[in-house]
Amino acid sequence: MLAFTLFAALLAVGAPVEPVNAVLGDASWIALYGEAPTASADETARIRVHLQHVADRLAAADVGHLTVDQRAKRAWAVDALRVYAAQGVFPRRADAHPGRRPRFIDDRGVHCAVGELIRRSGRPGLARRIDRRWSLAHVPDMASPALLEWARVHGLSVRELASIQPTYGPPLNTEQLPRRVDEVIARRLVPCGVERPVPAELTLHVELKPRWKLQVAEVGPPTAFGGCVVEWIRAGRRGMRGVNRLGQPEPPFGTRKGRVWPTIDSRVPVKPPLTAALFEARMAALDLRQTAAECWARDWPEVLLVEAQIGADGQGAPTLTVATVPAEPAAVACFEAIIRPRVLLERPPRAWPDVRWTWSEPAHLLPGTLARLVRAEACAHVDPCLKSSSVAADRALYTKAARAAAPKALRIPLTAALTVDPIAVTLAVEPIDGASPAFGRCLGARTADVVRADLQRLHDAPSFPPIDEPSRMRLNVDCMPGHSAAGRDPQALSPAPATSGSP
Repeated sequence: MLAFTLFAALLAVGAPVEPVNAVLGDASWIALYGEAPTASADETARIRVHLQHVADRLAAADVGHLTVDQRAKRAWAVDALRVYAAQGVFPRRADAHPGRRPRFIDDRGVHCAVGELIRRSGRPGLARRIDRRWSLAHVPDMASPALLEWARVHGLSVRELASIQPTYGPPLNTEQLPRRVDEVIARRLVPCGVERPVPAELTLHVELKPRWKLQVAEVGPPTAFGGCVVEWIRAGRRGMRGVNRLGQPEPPFGTRKGRVWPTIDSRVPVKPPLTAALFEARMAALDLRQTAAECWARDWPEVLLVEAQIGADGQGAPTLTVATVPAEPAAVACFEAIIRPRVLLERPPRAWPDVRWTWSEPAHLLPGTLARLVRAEACAHVDPCLKSSSVAADRALYTKAARAAAPKALRIPLTAALTVDPIAVTLAVEPIDGASPAFGRCLGARTADVVRADLQRLHDAPSFPPIDEPSRMRLNVDCMPGHSAAGRDPQALSPAPATSGSP
């Protein structure tokens, strides 16, 4: 089934898009997806959606005029049609007609929906006789009294049979080949490009000789991506009467009247695009918690979120921006060194998409998250707030306390409160004995602005639990002399300045 699915998808790329049924058109596709099918719509999917839609219509129709026996056989036919649609094995075309048309029984013996219902009802000979005279005809054009009688016995009208009968796209030809190869590349871009660089250009040699012998090979120096695409095409699927993934029967079948196998010997240049879906797949495959375990395990255990964004500069080179919550420059450098070689595999210049991805540590829920952020940010603002304080005595008091604490940490007690919808943070710093409230107001305001922004980023991250409960806590922030976060190297981990709302 997979073989025919791919081959049918190749056929579906041709334009214009013709309806899948002569009576209902593409009403089934529109009813399911809200729009008409495009040229890249999967052929097997179009036929399956149509048949399921018709089965629903037949099941819902008024059958009050039918006899009990007709109702029973009609219900059987509807159930059989659903089974046939679910199996997804449909006829293929081998004639030279450029547009869509019916095919009653193909060269493999696969019956169309109407032919399959006739065969399953115990009349395989009737299906073969119809195929011999009207293989490519629409049901209303089949002048077969036996077909009309079969429809009557099964409680179906000619119009209902015509509404069941799908049409099928033409076989592969040289004119359609470039578009259809592009469709194959698009389908294999993510599976083959997750761990392999996607070349800016590659050429495939496609050869289709009479009797349906199809061969595909990469032209020029081999690439890992091109080899993956070619290998996937070559990987034959055993069974289903020996049909491989591109619809090649094994052993080859001879030509018959009305069945013209085309000859193709063409080199098709392809320019695979770099899509957002490709980079999203690469980032999703990168288990940052395990791949970058050495980054998480270092001296910044409070890192809760890593954000990565891919873009492009004016010269076609990629850009990678990494940020952490809370901000840790050394952690950013560590994660960037892990992400860049595993995600940006292509050489510039290329057209790079804009992609954003986040990794988070969802096990840390509030109130633990709030405490970690406050402790990570507060020490970075001690020195700026002392310098901005209007009371010189405050600077002297805290400087003295810091010297007295060395080599221990200077402890700053405070109360943190979080409100939600919208997210807001307030911090009340308890001044040391003899100090004015000015330093506490500065430290509380500066730290609260950064923590609120970090919490909002966490709240917006898809992988982080939503922040929807208020929180209030008392905690002590221990800052080493020099006003860096406790346990960190103040030079290697110099904190970023507050970005908004700093007093």
